[in-house]
Amino acid sequence: MLLVKSFDQSFMKAVSSIHAALPLPERVSLVTQTARILREGLAGGRWPGALPGERLLAEQLRVSRPTLRAALAQLEKEGLLQTSHGKRRQALTVHGKRKVSPGVPKSICLLSPHPLDEVPPMVLFWINELRVRLAELGQGMELVVRPSAYHARAERTWEELVQSHPSAAWVLFLSTEPMQRWFAKHKIPALVVGSCPPDDPLPSVDVDYRAACRHAAQWFSGHGHKRLALLLPSSGCPGDQESEDGFREGAVKGEVKIVRHDASVTGVCAKVDRLLALAEAPTAFLIARSAHALTVLTHLQRRGLKVPQDVVLISRDEDPYLQHVVPTLARYTSRPQQFARKVGEALVQVLERGVKPVRPVRLMPEFLRGETAR
Repeated sequence: MLLVKSFDQSFMKAVSSIHAALPLPERVSLVTQTARILREGLAGGRWPGALPGERLLAEQLRVSRPTLRAALAQLEKEGLLQTSHGKRRQALTVHGKRKVSPGVPKSICLLSPHPLDEVPPMVLFWINELRVRLAELGQGMELVVRPSAYHARAERTWEELVQSHPSAAWVLFLSTEPMQRWFAKHKIPALVVGSCPPDDPLPSVDVDYRAACRHAAQWFSGHGHKRLALLLPSSGCPGDQESEDGFREGAVKGEVKIVRHDASVTGVCAKVDRLLALAEAPTAFLIARSAHALTVLTHLQRRGLKVPQDVVLISRDEDPYLQHVVPTLARYTSRPQQFARKVGEALVQVLERGVKPVRPVRLMPEFLRGETAR
């Protein structure tokens, strides 16, 4: 119970600290507080040109659009903003001196499809570690949550994001291949936290999923398993393709099933049921994403299968809550502090070199042999 309490306290502390890059309005006199934050942002050069659209700005400040509009109207009355039909609000000059000083962007934008309360704790920890390291370098970090940016064709969304968020560089989390190629094509300084296609010029930092999944397949084969399955979300992330390639390389003597799902609990269970219905069902499962590994483990038990007597199971990914699962999950683990340090080092190179390629960084995780793979 003490471990769980300590973990929860650390988790909530990390969540609150990440939002430091963009202060949120207090819940007393929201219009006044929102206007103050916008005023400070304008004075500090956060928006050197046009302000972001209302929807995006309301999401960043966690207020309703009516509240935001009232705050913007207040700034217009103060002569800080000008509104033109069909155009975004612009900062005004007063007495010949511009209120907004463009300067050099001091913020790093981290793009994610998920808000902080939906990312795995391990991801939250390395994000917080990265924020601390950037602060030591005089750089702030802003989390930009935009699910629509992860669609196959989202060029307009990427362009809007870059224009509305002036930043020294972008950190692309769970990025798709089209997104990576767009940032590279437009020469926007960016670092991929994840894997890239071999010909993608963007620098990247990731766990060596290819090596880890190759090792898992070899471990399965070495322990007599000939029918293997790898379950992956249909995310389009290059790291998942690396996982598939490594798994196939390691399973040279076994029958391999690569199954992709929609990342929902129902979808994962349905794919597992389909595999178990085969005449020669897999006896060894490697699961990408720690939450999905937990779903598979409990679903197998619900179906009356014993782990590891009937089926063995390995999670490709780690998360602190897996320490409290019984039977203990075999899994691959890497330290978030080390991961954040590597991301920080790569970011420094991106800031120094601009868009010039930086050699990809891959961290080999440690295999923890739990009770599900005995």
